[in-house]
Amino acid sequence: MDARLALSRIVLAWLCVLASGCAQLGYYAHLAQGHVKLLAARESIHKILEDSSRDDKLRQQLSAVRRARHFAIEILKLPDNGSYQHYADLRRPYALWNVLATPEFSLNPVESCFPIAGCVAYRAYYDPARAHKLADQYRAQGYDVDIGGVPAFSTLGWFRDPVLNTMMHWSE
Repeated sequence: MDARLALSRIVLAWLCVLASGCAQLGYYAHLAQGHVKLLAARESIHKILEDSSRDDKLRQQLSAVRRARHFAIEILKLPDNGSYQHYADLRRPYALWNVLATPEFSLNPVESCFPIAGCVAYRAYYDPARAHKLADQYRAQGYDVDIGGVPAFSTLGWFRDPVLNTMMHWSE
């Protein structure tokens, strides 16, 4: 059922994109492809914890994640929405790279607007080369630009977000 729900949400998102008349379908395709790869990399935390051949440090960290999730659901009464029951090793230092741009001497960022998420002060990329390409385009237009690595993010309940290897560098 999780795969069907994920697929239906992807189809819904694509329909919104197509209905919006947006000319940036390549960007949306990149995001969809990146997120599908992220979801495909998921492994059950429960299975990792049971596998004694897995790295002990990772198993300890994922055990702490499981305790924190239990606390969030049982004590804080946050919804048990299926997130953080899986782990995904993306084999890179960040989940995404955000590109932020402002006109020179300004604090007002260039906004990117999306059919579902609304307007935000950045553009996110799963592929750092794509982020650098956009940054170069902004710089050529005279903008001040910053690219920042993003170790974690949430789909706000749209998907069952996994714990990422990029999160494992933080303390408990």
